[in-house]
Amino acid sequence: MQLNKSLLQDFYEYKAETNELKSCWNALGLYNSMQFVLRLRPDIHRLIDGLPNGIVTSGEIDFESIQAYSTFLHETIHWWQHSGSTIGLLSSLTYPVQTHKISENLKKYLEITGPKKPITNYNFNNAKDFLPADQEFKEINQILNDFFDIEFFKEIITFPKSTKEIADNPLFECIGHSCHITYASILRELSAIFDEELEFLPDVTRWNSGFKKLTDDKAIGYHHGSPIYLPPVGTREIFEGQARFNQIQFLYFSSGKSLEWGDFEDLGMLNGVYVEAFNVFLKTIKKDRPPTIEDPIVGLFLIICDISINPTDGFPFDIFHFDSFVMSVDPGTRFYMMCELIRDKFQDLTVAVQEYLASEYYYITKLLCDELVCHTPLEAASLLVKWSEKSEKLQQLMQEDETFKFSDVNLPIRVLISRFIKFNIDKLKRPEFFCWPGVWSTGDRCSSDIRAGSRNLNSGISG
Repeated sequence: MQLNKSLLQDFYEYKAETNELKSCWNALGLYNSMQFVLRLRPDIHRLIDGLPNGIVTSGEIDFESIQAYSTFLHETIHWWQHSGSTIGLLSSLTYPVQTHKISENLKKYLEITGPKKPITNYNFNNAKDFLPADQEFKEINQILNDFFDIEFFKEIITFPKSTKEIADNPLFECIGHSCHITYASILRELSAIFDEELEFLPDVTRWNSGFKKLTDDKAIGYHHGSPIYLPPVGTREIFEGQARFNQIQFLYFSSGKSLEWGDFEDLGMLNGVYVEAFNVFLKTIKKDRPPTIEDPIVGLFLIICDISINPTDGFPFDIFHFDSFVMSVDPGTRFYMMCELIRDKFQDLTVAVQEYLASEYYYITKLLCDELVCHTPLEAASLLVKWSEKSEKLQQLMQEDETFKFSDVNLPIRVLISRFIKFNIDKLKRPEFFCWPGVWSTGDRCSSDIRAGSRNLNSGISG
């Protein structure tokens, strides 16, 4: 079997600092994290539409369609990342939360100033005081601070290399402040919709004294001018690495294990952003690239990605330790810390993923998360399931999700939260499938049993 360049090689030059996770006319597929939309190039879409439903043998479909399906899997993983992982959900929620947070100030700005934009330029050219006294610039100050506190958090965790430019921005206070404001703003929004009595969501009003003490003590990361730790990769590299290596494993097993690393390198599938996280992983744990694509090291890498993008401090659990909150919620920092743990303490984990089983997933995530002093992704999923079973408002939300007829009030947030809960219900049943979907969607492992635990992908290919 040979790989088809036109079906697997992207026709776009990767650009940092974009909402699009591409893989459409100028790319094979695309997930836009602001519009919450997954798209496929028309020819890829036609091949996918021609696939039969359910589990089929490889002889029933051609390898061209299998390759097209691998792109669909890649982009579906991007949707899972944004609808099913903690950091993906929080990043997705920043858009409606920013809008809600500054909407009243924007209305007052329009009344006083009129439709003049961009507001940043208007403020720069006309503001006379750092702490304005007149109402116009009070509103502007509130708009800019509320918007950019959240925006800086999102940018820094996604693109760490942009941090120096952000640190030079006069609106930037410190990374600790941005983390605090982002989490608190999102949780206030969620509590107003689903948990006004704070029966299950963390009470963010209790956080203020903890963060204030860190600021007063000039703790690193929590005061203006503080040094900022920069991990070698950010959320973008982790997201793309997770999607690409699952796609490659899917193609590898679909081909009867006939494909090698060189086949994917020749197509450019192991270039740039798609392989940066994997390269950092290998370099840090002091290992060469493994001989085969099913090697335990690849399985371990995908577990590291899964843990990295599912921080649990602040949401869904309360903050465990304020001093380490910045590090606890940053996927890039979590990723690198786990690589260091494997290098220094847990070298045996490099051979721990032998069968890609749930038991292996349980063991490794528990071991690493205990060392990081945080909850595992499955402990977070268990908590979410408990919420959905006890809360009447969440039960109503899940009923809306079943029919996909949502209340118009806070519609984007309702859709995202319902999908987040549903994804984690499925993940709790079959964590191995959602950690290694490329492995479990094809070959001998693909079965009715494994797919019964998932409503998130619509077909599989058996050998």
